[in-house]
Amino acid sequence: MSPVLANAWLAECECVAAMTLGYSTRMPALPMVEDSSLFVRTDFANDDAWQELSDEAQQENQDGFRAYLVPVSYPAFDHLGWEAVRAALPVGDRGALVLFIADSTTLNSPDHPVLVVDLNRGADGRPFVASPQNYAALRTT
Repeated sequence: MSPVLANAWLAECECVAAMTLGYSTRMPALPMVEDSSLFVRTDFANDDAWQELSDEAQQENQDGFRAYLVPVSYPAFDHLGWEAVRAALPVGDRGALVLFIADSTTLNSPDHPVLVVDLNRGADGRPFVASPQNYAALRTT
């Protein structure tokens, strides 16, 4: 799914998980994708930094491998923590094994450390950090 289609889909969907997490406003659900991982933006202060990071994250590494990512840039996710982003995954989604999150630290640091949430570890599994050059090494689907 292209980023444009993903964003259009997001605009029409609501996430039930927002209610269970105590949000008073409605939060859109993330798209269900196959053969890719979601790369979700949670900081909207610098569009150029997001575009540069998104492009970098999808490039082949020195070994010829690349991560298959679907960038999601939807303002409803601005300043959300990883738990809320994870909760926005569609119920029953069994596609990707990891979820990538670009927060303010990611977009403002020269090495772009991205939060990686292991979707197989359970609801309380803590994320780890990876650099864009290492995304392809992670098993993402």
